[in-house]
Amino acid sequence: MSHPVLDILDAIEAQLTAAGLTVIRNQLRPAESVPAVTIRMGSDDVEVSSIQHDDRRLEVITDILVSPSIKDDLDSQTLGVRHKLEQTLLPHGALGVGHVLVVESPTQLEPNYQGDGERPLGMTTLSWPVKYRYRHP
Repeated sequence: MSHPVLDILDAIEAQLTAAGLTVIRNQLRPAESVPAVTIRMGSDDVEVSSIQHDDRRLEVITDILVSPSIKDDLDSQTLGVRHKLEQTLLPHGALGVGHVLVVESPTQLEPNYQGDGERPLGMTTLSWPVKYRYRHP
């Protein structure tokens, strides 16, 4: 039996891939094509603890990676991918994973746009609170 956090990351990866996004499971491997989304776990805190289970709050971190095209600037591409993320993750609420209670709206950090002139790259980080129940073994 895998850890519930792995189930959550697997479900998010599957739903984003099904929505047509290029998904990278961590940031250690650079994106081969953009736009792309990386996903990784952030903090995982206990909100309520009992003898049988903990109600936890996991931060799932997504990085939106974009590069400008002839028709879209970095902001337009970033917001287009963010909109697709929100359309995919928020309506499902529990991701189809039994121990997930809810996926909440993300917070966004300021975009980081940089480049060498030939291939500018933008990265925008979103932090998605996912509340889930961890049953003690």
